Amino acid sequence: MNPTLFALYALLGLTLASQAVVAFNPLSTSNVVNYWGQNSVSSTGGNEGDLITYCQDDTIDVFAVAFVSQIVNGAPVLNLANHCGATFPGSTLLNCPKVGQDIKACQAKGKALVLSIGGASGSYALDDAAAGTAFAEQIWNIFLGGSSSTRPFGDAVLDGSFYITAAPQCPYPDLATQAALNAAWFDLVWIQFYNNYCGVQAYGTNNFNFDTWNNWATTVSINKNVRVLLGVPG
Repeated sequence: MNPTLFALYALLGLTLASQAVVAFNPLSTSNVVNYWGQNSVSSTGGNEGDLITYCQDDTIDVFAVAFVSQIVNGAPVLNLANHCGATFPGSTLLNCPKVGQDIKACQAKGKALVLSIGGASGSYALDDAAAGTAFAEQIWNIFLGGSSSTRPFGDAVLDGSFYITAAPQCPYPDLATQAALNAAWFDLVWIQFYNNYCGVQAYGTNNFNFDTWNNWATTVSINKNVRVLLGVPG
């Protein structure tokens, strides 16, 4: 999987009935992130369950809803594999009320929800700052705190404190995202330590380069409190 261009975090700490839930702590050194939405488990003969199924797991802190996989005519295209196929009339944008219900239930459990933007191929880009601003406004209106007649997750709102994340591949420097990683603020970076010589299969050798990324985090990154997560296939 090529790097996710960026993701927008949505954190919502709620009280469910009389039971207080534990909100996600971005500065924790033990956060666990799980991608959901692409039915990757189908390659093993099964199918990925609904989002709420995995939100029952107290060991998972963050769910990356994957993916906004394309930009067509400046508009985001959502792909959730087998989880949602219906679209709004006259639109190619998915209409996924069940996913929206699950998102709200996961938020009530204190989970952080990430909208993962870029997709498996990461084959699109924004041409200039104006295009980036327009795209961000659309993301705000259809997924976050804005308003639109076509919101894929219905009245579920990815709201709260927002974080910027990235998922570069482990070779350093990363060809696709290093310029952005060095010049912009990132809160969390989960490195893809797989499908490359520097992945976890090389642990214990000089090829495994977690220390290199840790050095980037502490000496190069604008945010010296950025968290580097170990990304491995599940």
